[in-house]
Amino acid sequence: MAETTYFKKNNTYAPEYGQLIICPQCSCEETHMLPPEVKGGHDNHEAWQGRGSAIFIPMYCENGHAWDLRIGFHKGQCFMDVENVRNEWRNDGMR
Repeated sequence: MAETTYFKKNNTYAPEYGQLIICPQCSCEETHMLPPEVKGGHDNHEAWQGRGSAIFIPMYCENGHAWDLRIGFHKGQCFMDVENVRNEWRNDGMR
């Protein structure tokens, strides 16, 4: 799996908030999230590549890209990555 950049390491806007999530496709800093989805893995790879459960947070940027921020559990460890990066124009007033 190729390394994906989805955090701005040197967040000067509000460093006390933590790392800034950026678009993995175009590095846009104006990103939005939608309600998360929790999928149970039932210890047999049903939710994601790992054996445990996963949380998927749908995200989009103001340049028209969308992706899922995934946090997955596997054998006592949690892993975070970006999945399903795509071009997707929204119909709620945002591009």
